[in-house]
Amino acid sequence: MKYLKSLLLIGALSFAQASTGQVIVDGVNINKKEDVEIVQLLALGNLFSKKVTIIIDYGQFIKFGSNKGSVVTDTRGDLKKFNSSMAAINYMENNGWELIDVNSVPNPNSNAVVYYFFRRKK
Repeated sequence: MKYLKSLLLIGALSFAQASTGQVIVDGVNINKKEDVEIVQLLALGNLFSKKVTIIIDYGQFIKFGSNKGSVVTDTRGDLKKFNSSMAAINYMENNGWELIDVNSVPNPNSNAVVYYFFRRKK
């Protein structure tokens, strides 16, 4: 019985470790990209929802005027929604990234646009 409990604990810890450290941007786990050290995050509000969509620029090609190639998705490829910008910041912090700078750009037509910059944790 003790052996079974130990085995279950090891399995649970392995699963927990495997499930962290994944920030997937349109199918690409940026945590596995060794050449990516700093990323830019932008939280976009949704017109018919209180949740926000997160856009991450890690240096990938993004077609002008499109979010294609930059949205955070889950492992199935579905759009990942966050309750707020702070939820997205915590998500990044919990997945191996540290917040290093915030830049707010005034927007005369709506709220200011806020960019968050993260560095891969050492």
